[in-house]
Amino acid sequence: MSLTVLMNAGPWLPVPPKGYGGIENIVATLVPELRRLGVRVVLATVGTSELPVDERLSVFAEGQFAALQRPYNQVCGISQAHLNGVVRALRARDDIDLVHDHVEAAGLATLAALGPDAPPALHTLHWDLAKHPELYGTSTAATGYG
Repeated sequence: MSLTVLMNAGPWLPVPPKGYGGIENIVATLVPELRRLGVRVVLATVGTSELPVDERLSVFAEGQFAALQRPYNQVCGISQAHLNGVVRALRARDDIDLVHDHVEAAGLATLAALGPDAPPALHTLHWDLAKHPELYGTSTAATGYG
């Protein structure tokens, strides 16, 4: 039996990115190595991603990075729409052994709220802890301790 990981790269840029894309570059480096080790990878990303994976989950056909230039109230639903697709997929299937999330605070909060029936989640923080002190400083999900 092989391990299946849902790698959540987010809705911003394709994997691999065509230039800038720190998170997407890390995912593009990590996924081939996981697959080489026999891990099945379901990649939650945008439709234009070209990284070879076992399965792809996309809410947005194209990266939403350009939307970040708009006012917050016009952009704040993008991460949540992407994560809604991830949550729906997790609830509809039972073959995901681990979620590796890269979607900053929204990913951590959403996956932690799924509770103990959800697969375990590993959240890679690509910013510093001081960026969202209210979340990272008080969330038991951020520390792993209850």
